[in-house]
Amino acid sequence: MSSAGRPILLQQPEEEIEVSTATNIALYNEDSEISDYTDLAVTLTTIRLLLVPTADHHRQKPYFIELKCVKSVEKRNKLFSSPKIVIHLLNTTSSSSQPKFIMLSFRKGGRDELLNHLETQLKRKNWLVFDRMNRSSLSSSSSSLLTTTISNNNTTPAFSQQPQQPNMNIRNSTGGRGFETRSAGLSGIIQTVETQNKQTEQQLNEAFSDLNSLMDKAREMVDLAEKFAEKLKKNEQQHQRNSSSSSSGGGGMSDEDRETEEMNAVLMNLGLSSIVTKKSAGNMFHQQLARQLAEFLPAHLKKNQGIMALSDAFCLYNRARGTDLVSPDDMFKACSLFEQLRLPLVLNKFESGVIVIQSADSTNDKIAEKIVRLIEKEYEEQQCVSAVDVAHALKMSVILAQQQLLNAEEMGVLCRDESMEGIRFYLTSVCFPVQN
Repeated sequence: MSSAGRPILLQQPEEEIEVSTATNIALYNEDSEISDYTDLAVTLTTIRLLLVPTADHHRQKPYFIELKCVKSVEKRNKLFSSPKIVIHLLNTTSSSSQPKFIMLSFRKGGRDELLNHLETQLKRKNWLVFDRMNRSSLSSSSSSLLTTTISNNNTTPAFSQQPQQPNMNIRNSTGGRGFETRSAGLSGIIQTVETQNKQTEQQLNEAFSDLNSLMDKAREMVDLAEKFAEKLKKNEQQHQRNSSSSSSGGGGMSDEDRETEEMNAVLMNLGLSSIVTKKSAGNMFHQQLARQLAEFLPAHLKKNQGIMALSDAFCLYNRARGTDLVSPDDMFKACSLFEQLRLPLVLNKFESGVIVIQSADSTNDKIAEKIVRLIEKEYEEQQCVSAVDVAHALKMSVILAQQQLLNAEEMGVLCRDESMEGIRFYLTSVCFPVQN
């Protein structure tokens, strides 16, 4: 699980994709309810069924069921009882501790939708790709439910079954031949249609083969982005050590700074590997969207003094989503859930009407301190700054800089001077020195 409570999906050797999500679910070991798992959020992916406690995901560990361990699924309805999905498990050991089946009880609906998606994924058998690539472990942040919660057996079934590939050797009915009587009449028309269908199927298989190659390249780009991010973090740490060890800085930008900016530009152009959609998240869409925003925005907030206008965050996030965009209303509703979900972000609205997203550790007091240090060090002669000066120095928009100056004025740190040239802000301690 990520720090925002979102499941971390696999990217290699095949990308794991989130399919559907349901909430308010209780887990049963055969016919007995498990007390620690009475309020779950169940996320179905292409290869796993993830069980995440919604009460406190930081304290209760999430678990998963590999779809390759599922023998069959069925629905169960009883009078005066919540609708359930019965998941029959493969017999992987002779031990009697492994259950024959488990049940998911849906307290607030959504059973049939999840069941349909689950049956579809079981038919597709996407886990075969992982088995062929000798994937030894599915996740380091969660444990298999069969091996940890219900059963003490550490053995998971190993599938060596390989899908049979159809014979696609097609021979053209007309190439290199003369006229034959069997190609005439009704039987000839049927034969021609069948041949054309086989050719179409072969072309589709070749097209999807090219698509798989494209997806392999996409996964390589994700790996490259992770390497960029790791190297960028090391460069920033090295730059901070160098700047703290040397008291005097030289003019101009160093090669490391230019390389860091180039890496930032590359990472900005890369999108999200698994986006939250209304189809996959269902009635948890805004909650899951808030959690994904809490994963996506901190890197951008860090480069903007921990604060960003909601409109800027909306543009950055939709740019990363690609073509599947979210509406401004959905974005605002998701951001309004930051505090409720205990995420490290805050949605704040200033008196001027500007709505911003802030890091939980980035307060107006800290930004006011930065403005004071800016005036004392870089604007020592003028002893005043404008919104444009602050925006340029702190790398934020002019609107946010103006708002932070007004906040500092309300705190009594700054005072303003309005003239024909605009509004400039001075240190209160300079304009009104304290007399002993």
